[in-house]
Amino acid sequence: MLQTVPVSFRNNVEAIIVDNSGELTNQSGCCTLTGFQRLRLVSPGQNLGYFGGANAGYAARDDHLDPDITMIANPDLLFSDGFFDQLATQSALWPSDAGVIFPAVKDSATQRDSNPFLRTRPDVKYLDTRIFFFGSRLRYSVWMLLHLVKSKLRKRSQASAIEHSINPVYAGHGSLFLFLPAYFTNGASLAFESFLYAEELFVAEMCRNAGLKPFHDTALLVDHVSHITTSTLPSEQRRKWQHESLSYIRQRFF
Repeated sequence: MLQTVPVSFRNNVEAIIVDNSGELTNQSGCCTLTGFQRLRLVSPGQNLGYFGGANAGYAARDDHLDPDITMIANPDLLFSDGFFDQLATQSALWPSDAGVIFPAVKDSATQRDSNPFLRTRPDVKYLDTRIFFFGSRLRYSVWMLLHLVKSKLRKRSQASAIEHSINPVYAGHGSLFLFLPAYFTNGASLAFESFLYAEELFVAEMCRNAGLKPFHDTALLVDHVSHITTSTLPSEQRRKWQHESLSYIRQRFF
């Protein structure tokens, strides 16, 4: 879902829609927002995956301008009317060693902040355990059952209020990334070679190698309609992609 941007901030924003489905045209409703002239549609002609599409969108940006913030967002996010004004205000508070910022992402199912994804860097056992469970249909079924039970218990527990803070984390939730210029100028990239999943870990390791840190800024809040973009995918395909992505992270960075 594409949200309109407040007029006070609109002239400073270039929006790029990457259409992996091949169903949009320049005349589609989301591509003809009144008054929003810097809106660009990128149609790769094939499904490049999440970060494959993001990389195509980044390559299509106006390279005459150096963006202060590069946002990569899922289509299942809801932004408040004041989000972008708040974003401009908060950016002045971010630490100098920040490479990427993760807002509070309120999950529609649990009503909790999905960030941070991980506070500290995992060990090899963390990755190997997940690779093992995602390595076969049977083990994946067990994993998903345990995940479902955990989600139900989390949903029943009372969600606590989100207090405003800016804290370093290892990795944030992959539905929304706010990349700062240092991420790219220090050699990090969006060239994740896996189709889907584990983008959080890839960005975390990119920051780590570039001498930067991800930060969780809870003064920024978006709503996330969880799993709306992946729930229609076949379970077996999701398993394979997760196994491939985690194996890639394991081999490259650990």
